[in-house]
Amino acid sequence: MRKQGFHLLSSSIAAIVTVASVDPAVAQADTTISDGTADIVVTAQRREERLQDVPATITALTGDQLDRAGITSTQQLTQVTPGLNFTQSSFSPQPTIRGIGTRGVTAGDESVVPVYVDGVYQPALNSTVIELNSVERIEVLKGPQGALLGRNAMGGAINIITRTPTVDPAMDFSLSYGKFNQVTGKAYVTGGTDNVAADIAVLYSNDDGYIRNIANGSRTGQTRSYSVRSKILWNPVDDLKFTLIGSTAGTNDSVSYSTQARNRNTLARRFNPAVLIPDNPFETSALDQTPIDTTASNAALIASWSRPGFSINSVSGYQRTTLNSIADSDTTPQFVGTSLGTRRTRSFIQDLYAVSTGHGPVNWIVGATYYHDRSGNPGVINVNVAFPSRVRSTTNLTTAVTTNSVALWGQLGYDFSDQINLTVGGRYTRDKKQYDARNNISGALVDSEHTWEKFTPSATLKFSPSRDLNFYAKVGQAFKAGVYASSTFSAKPVDPETVTQYELGFKGELTSWLRLNLAGYYTDYKNVQVNVRDPITLLSSLENAASARIYGFEGDVVMRPVRNLNIRGGLSLLNAKYRNYKNAQVFVPTGLGGNASATIDASGKQLIRTPSFTFNVGADYTVPLADGSELAASANFFHSGISYWEASNRVVQPRTNILNSEISYLEPSGRARIALWGLNLLNEKYPRFILSSTTADSQVYALPRTYGVRLSVSFK
Repeated sequence: MRKQGFHLLSSSIAAIVTVASVDPAVAQADTTISDGTADIVVTAQRREERLQDVPATITALTGDQLDRAGITSTQQLTQVTPGLNFTQSSFSPQPTIRGIGTRGVTAGDESVVPVYVDGVYQPALNSTVIELNSVERIEVLKGPQGALLGRNAMGGAINIITRTPTVDPAMDFSLSYGKFNQVTGKAYVTGGTDNVAADIAVLYSNDDGYIRNIANGSRTGQTRSYSVRSKILWNPVDDLKFTLIGSTAGTNDSVSYSTQARNRNTLARRFNPAVLIPDNPFETSALDQTPIDTTASNAALIASWSRPGFSINSVSGYQRTTLNSIADSDTTPQFVGTSLGTRRTRSFIQDLYAVSTGHGPVNWIVGATYYHDRSGNPGVINVNVAFPSRVRSTTNLTTAVTTNSVALWGQLGYDFSDQINLTVGGRYTRDKKQYDARNNISGALVDSEHTWEKFTPSATLKFSPSRDLNFYAKVGQAFKAGVYASSTFSAKPVDPETVTQYELGFKGELTSWLRLNLAGYYTDYKNVQVNVRDPITLLSSLENAASARIYGFEGDVVMRPVRNLNIRGGLSLLNAKYRNYKNAQVFVPTGLGGNASATIDASGKQLIRTPSFTFNVGADYTVPLADGSELAASANFFHSGISYWEASNRVVQPRTNILNSEISYLEPSGRARIALWGLNLLNEKYPRFILSSTTADSQVYALPRTYGVRLSVSFK
């Protein structure tokens, strides 16, 4: 089946390109590349710039491109973004770019690939998975962004730009129905008067689940999500603009805890050799669990005041999130271990900065940031039977981490000529964290605080021999803040980790229908923070794993060989290994069920969740019909090489091939479109995540082949 899928995909693309190439005159007549992406404007450096002019590796995708590729959430961005691997650890999302990703899961920790929505930071880990609705574009920045985006932007950053409200009334609605009774509805409405415009975007999705519980015959693996977002745009005068944003979202997810024992490796076999264990994909027998319930509410006020030669900008953001979960750590009906907990976060961020807007040889940006966060676990309870004594081990903690951070940052660029520019920047950050914990069984208390200070510089040299060619060399640094492991009763924090990356890049519009971007990089990664688990309680904590080195190559291409045909492709080659990791915690199968905790020298082993080879290719083709209607077809194929879930490289994520496709018809008025869509059409069976502990090697399979129909209606 897989070989047939490869043959079908390659044959289809080859046929399209062959037919297209017979009419070069038509190709020359149309100079817009892929929905106008030649002129996509991005805000990667906190100012509006042409994508091709920015001396940095950025994948920028419009909302239409994401729809055609079957991308409906931030986790799926992996399939269209070279170098991005958006995985998770049980309930905790963990995006990784160029081998650099978050490995902690505790309250107070933050992603090293931060997510922004309309330029507003989303600090809570569980708020980085976002169902996409009414998106204008998404920018994925690769490499350290410490100077302009903050202390935690080590791997890069993901910036989601939603649609801007307009005075002219407009409405968009869509309703999709698919396999497993998946229903997804989206709506967007906007309008206004004179200098005020407002909008509202709504999303709701629900399904019956794709995983069968063989212990009770029920179906699990359901996901229910909703989101509501509204913007109010006010221009009291021409040079002053305010945007008020409010949103709320929630997810009820039973997928992440519908686990099965990988290779039947679970401690439950020692208690009951006949315990019921699934052998097939998309099955579970875990009973002691409930869905993960998460909510996130955001409010933001963005202001911009334009003056001759510069603008002053303010971004104020507030976020509140909750997470509730109960997990069966042994994956079977046999009682061995259970953990339950509630997590709450409250955060506020204030950015204030000025940006030059003149056309002289000097450009600059200077700003300050204040960040406050309080995250904690009102109750973390873990119950585990410690084999072989069969004594129940129970922990019950109430913890909280308070973060206060201030930063001063800036960037200065100078044009030595029309072709050569040098830009230098830096950020000084002062972080203070306080950790409070109470053992609710013994009454013991922990009260600890620590302060870290760091300056992270950057420099970029850019050579542009013409408007269509851009060569650059850059070096950048960023650091991840120190962390208290808020699920443990320890007053010792983990030190910050630091990354320095050197990059050479090229961006070129080689012809009117071909764009090619290439980049090579080397990364020096120090004090790597890694997740470890207590062998008895299974509580997660962090430790520093010495150092790592990473180097790689990335490229992306955009082509429009004939009118109405767009082709996109991306490639990532990556070598990421621990340079010095002599005390790595790993889990070794005992052969009797479960694992034994061990310490090894993992120096030279590959970093976890980092495939060495990935590529994607997508194409869409539109056929206008005589009556004004149109037919459209699109496909996106993604391949990922193997990666690892543990420092010993024992637990392997296999090679993965994912094919999504869509065929649609737009009726003559241009208002209604009906589409047939399919996801994972090759029906690839691959783990969504794999976790190892003394209790089990547990995993959950990702969604199998799904398909359905969608009706979209637009009024303008």
